[in-house]
Amino acid sequence: MPTELKETLDEYVTLNKYDSLSEAIIAILIEKLNPPIPGLCRACNYQNPSEAKFCCQCGKKIPVISEQK
Repeated sequence: MPTELKETLDEYVTLNKYDSLSEAIIAILIEKLNPPIPGLCRACNYQNPSEAKFCCQCGKKIPVISEQK
């Protein structure tokens, strides 16, 4: 794996509080295939308030949904 890619993925793991590189890669693929639902934690499927930044149940970061114009 190229060094730049490994460093970027490691940073993504840290920022999003994933437990492993594999978990982060799966999350990236899921995010690309399925747009996020406001407040839904993809790690544990807990439905948080739509403004939540971290899951109230497991503490993982919740994807930010940007408004498309």
